[in-house]
Amino acid sequence: MPKYISNELCLLIRERAYSKGTLSSLEQDESQSLAYIAQQRQILRNLRKQKKALLARISTLDAEITKQLPIDPEDIRSIRRKPRSGSKHGAIVRTIVRILVSSTEPVRTPDIVLVLVDELGWPYSTREEREVARKKVVQPLAVCQTANSPDEDDGNSLKAFDIERQAQLFSIHPKTGWASSYQFDREGGTISVVLDGVGTFRYNLNGELLDGSEFEQAKLRSDRYEVALMAAEDILKQSDVTEQLAYAALEAGKRACSPDTKCDTSWKAIGFKVQGMAHEFLRNEDDALGAYDEALKLNPKIGVKRKADSLRKKLGAKK
Repeated sequence: MPKYISNELCLLIRERAYSKGTLSSLEQDESQSLAYIAQQRQILRNLRKQKKALLARISTLDAEITKQLPIDPEDIRSIRRKPRSGSKHGAIVRTIVRILVSSTEPVRTPDIVLVLVDELGWPYSTREEREVARKKVVQPLAVCQTANSPDEDDGNSLKAFDIERQAQLFSIHPKTGWASSYQFDREGGTISVVLDGVGTFRYNLNGELLDGSEFEQAKLRSDRYEVALMAAEDILKQSDVTEQLAYAALEAGKRACSPDTKCDTSWKAIGFKVQGMAHEFLRNEDDALGAYDEALKLNPKIGVKRKADSLRKKLGAKK
């Protein structure tokens, strides 16, 4: 053992001490990482269980949907992860509408604010907080739309309210169906409904659809083939269908049956049926028969066999 520590030895001892300290730190990090990995593995197992349960539920939903509607469930657009809630996503309007509908007498704005403060947990102790709450309530117009209900008169109804006057403007069964969102133009006196994949269409404050013809045309041009085909079939069944609308319906049917369109067999059958109806209206009888035959190949119960037989007999007589 040397009687003194040289500079070289001092450096070696110092490096060893630091190395030992670094090793201890690494071992601690390793231990924490292993615990984290174990935790993440458990999270992963839980996620896989949830995924399995969701896939099973989706299969059940797909079976129920396809029983009632000839649609490829994969064409149903995914929306948010789960329904949003809270004051930023409609709770304010829903509560205001509920208060106005349920009350037989005019309701004061401060009373509406107090209900919202109680139900939504808004802060309301300071003057600034009270002013913020009031501004959230004092909006000029509001709408609510109810879902379909075959047993209720108020199913699929669109109701509009003037919040300032505390009055209902209208309650209608909208021709435009279910909207994804709404736009308000108080000065222009319109409420617009926004339909995904179709467009935006205006109602006046009496509930009259101002863009009726534009709505029909937009449905026919929609990239959502199920919307376009249903609109085309409805139009071709009307007594006042025009040649222009018939050509538009024909194009909708052709788009749905295009090889580039991801359309399941049941909807392609409807696409050929629509083509046949349009060709028959336009007096293209050979093309109409060909389209009806294609529809019957895909779905023998599509409902055009009599039309096809009648056309076949008619064309055979001409020969």
